[in-house]
Amino acid sequence: MVIARKVWGGHRTGEGAWTQQVLASVLRTCGQQGTDALVRLERLLRSPQGITLDPGPSPPEATPRSSFMRESVTFGPRTFRSDELGLMRQVARACSGLGVTEIARTLCELLDWKRPNGKLKNHECRQLLEQLAGEGW
Repeated sequence: MVIARKVWGGHRTGEGAWTQQVLASVLRTCGQQGTDALVRLERLLRSPQGITLDPGPSPPEATPRSSFMRESVTFGPRTFRSDELGLMRQVARACSGLGVTEIARTLCELLDWKRPNGKLKNHECRQLLEQLAGEGW
């Protein structure tokens, strides 16, 4: 799935790539919860109005909120909100089989963290990930 997301899943726009990413996330979540993804997606698509899918049961080993769950983190000139930190955590866990550099590049793409010349700030992202990991994140 990471490769599909990195090449936009065959879509030609950022919106199409985002749709691919959300769909992959829904499918993975349903698989982890042991629920039928097709039933959930059909319910969503047949709804005359947008609906929120039932998130299903909480996992028994849910991680308690601790020091790694912050409101924000400032690294250099950029401040990352809690939702961005949550995304970092989710991607780092989901892609743990990849190297830190590849995870950092993926996060930079998702967070649009770039230099003025348009290149990704993957070095800074890697430093941030290492700093957060050192703090028990």
